[in-house]
Amino acid sequence: MRSLSYLFFLQICLVPSLFGQTTMRELDALEVELTLAEPDAQLDILLALAEQYRAVNTELALRYGRVAMQKAKQAQDTLALAKAYFLLGETQREGIAEYDSALNNYLLATQLLQPFQGIEFYRARQAIALTYQEVNDYSKALEILVSDEIALEKQGDPESLALTQFHLGKLYRSLNELEYAKRKLRRALNYFADSKDESGLGYTWNEIGLTYLEEQNFQRADSAYLSAFRAFDESRDSLGLANTLHLQGLLHKKQDQLRQAETKLKSALTMAPYGADHLVAAITWELGDIAFNQKEHEEAQRQLLKSVNMALAANDKLLLKKGYESLFNLYIATGNLRQATLYKDRFLAIGEFVFKEANEREVAELKARFEIQEKESRIEAMQTEQALQALELKQQNTQRNFLFVLTLLMLTLAVAGYYLVLRTRRANQALNQSNRQIQKANEDLEVANDTKDKFFSIIAHDLKGPLASLRSFANLLINYTDSMSKEEIQHLAKDLDSSLKNLFSLLENLLTWARSQTGALSFEPTQWDLSKVAEETLQVLEASAQKKDIT
Repeated sequence: MRSLSYLFFLQICLVPSLFGQTTMRELDALEVELTLAEPDAQLDILLALAEQYRAVNTELALRYGRVAMQKAKQAQDTLALAKAYFLLGETQREGIAEYDSALNNYLLATQLLQPFQGIEFYRARQAIALTYQEVNDYSKALEILVSDEIALEKQGDPESLALTQFHLGKLYRSLNELEYAKRKLRRALNYFADSKDESGLGYTWNEIGLTYLEEQNFQRADSAYLSAFRAFDESRDSLGLANTLHLQGLLHKKQDQLRQAETKLKSALTMAPYGADHLVAAITWELGDIAFNQKEHEEAQRQLLKSVNMALAANDKLLLKKGYESLFNLYIATGNLRQATLYKDRFLAIGEFVFKEANEREVAELKARFEIQEKESRIEAMQTEQALQALELKQQNTQRNFLFVLTLLMLTLAVAGYYLVLRTRRANQALNQSNRQIQKANEDLEVANDTKDKFFSIIAHDLKGPLASLRSFANLLINYTDSMSKEEIQHLAKDLDSSLKNLFSLLENLLTWARSQTGALSFEPTQWDLSKVAEETLQVLEASAQKKDIT
């Protein structure tokens, strides 16, 4: 799954309506229309400008969004105000990564839209879930999406439910819960097909293809991408086509079919619409990497430098890290040690930040995976409850119809009475059995919750820091041994040995604490030298204290 982490980021960005396919000519036309419009007709144009500028100019998108917000307040237009808040949140999340401000605007939008309970309300809720997902708070994202799924199942809103199933499928795939992911995505396909939403079908097929790719099922992944391509071609969605061609190129690359991969990626660049900078930067890096693997060093340098510059402009740290590492390897291969050293330093500088984010993401993923079964059990319990309600309703309808027949056909009273008793008995048996299943599921959930809470309270805090340090040391030893002096290696080995001793001490303390919590540790008071205990504790915490400049 780690090898596809950047694809997960792109898939978050490349959902329908996220990148507009607007040209500058269309934006200029809207600007002119705004100038000529009467004051009471300007609000809709301001909202259109705020939405269209999101893909090409964050500053202008925010400016028009704020003006639209003020005009909507003056006009007391609730729906327009909610849309302005939503667009501001989208621009802050996608354009400048101001997640706190984005969340605040999304929440304001949901408060205004809640009385209507339409698709706009659930899109704002899904945007909140995506924001939590991007800051590695998978539990909150999962809670929002599952809550929406349950509510929408009861409401019977297929369009909103399709989007919720789609986002749940993506979330489960990012957590490597691939069976859950495929289940949700297949449901999304059905809903999008019912509403004849070809773009929705295309993005869902792409997500299914990524799931099969992670399972190394290349044949099914290719089939999914072909279905996505047909859907996007039917809807004339150039961004969707570019995204699918990119994924097909990656599929060929994973199978070492480099020429086919290069052809697909170049087609994706040609198809990418104006404003899809993240996608273009990612495709450019792939082309540079393919050129390097084929020893076409000049072409590789041109593509990789272009990709790094675009990643810098988009503040895409993950792609920057990949670009710096590729340029380091390229300059080593061509013997340009000065440039190799430059990009090694840049790679190390950004690598620590990216590694910290990745480590936090892994911890959050672990926690969310523990909660998935609980959430799915809630959904299954809800579906069982709905089935019971449907059964009860069916029973009531049957009884009413039967009584009506009795008034007309008295001769069939005996047979009808027997049938009614028999049907009621079976229904009651089904109700009792379902109630027992629900009670057992609730008991299992309580046990799972207790176990989860104990597990996280023990490991999350004590092991995160030492393990992160060990991974950093191991990464340096694996990737940069040739560029390090013997003294640096010895110094690194000493630090590694110290971290291992500290980690071992933490594990001993953890085991002792766990035994005490489960009652397996007997209480035997003895005398202790407090200064010795304090000194040992300080040794365990010394490395962390030095990093935080604590004396």
